[in-house]
Amino acid sequence: MGRLLVAKIEFDSVSEANEFYRAFQTFMAAGTEGTDTQPGSIGGGNRWVVDMGKTVFLRESPPGALLIVGDTPDAVVQGLSAFNQASAGAQGPP
Repeated sequence: MGRLLVAKIEFDSVSEANEFYRAFQTFMAAGTEGTDTQPGSIGGGNRWVVDMGKTVFLRESPPGALLIVGDTPDAVVQGLSAFNQASAGAQGPP
C-alpha cells in the first residue's frame, strides 16, 4: 500500500473548522497551480492527485476535518474505507 497518513482534526467550533477547510482548499489550489495536479472528489470530500501519484484527500467533518495523504490514489481510498469502517464500529449499535 505504501505510506499513508490519516488525521482526524478537531476544532473548538464549527466556524474554526470551516476556516481551516477553506484555507486548505485555497492552499492546494495555489500550491498546485500550473502543475499536472488532478483535482476530483471521493467519499464526500476533495481529492488531489499530485506529484507522481501522491494523493491528498480532505473531507469536511464539523467541527473538524479528515485529512488523508498517501503515495497512491488507491492507498487513500483504502485508508478512507478503513477509517469509515472504524468510525462506524466506534459508534456502536443504534
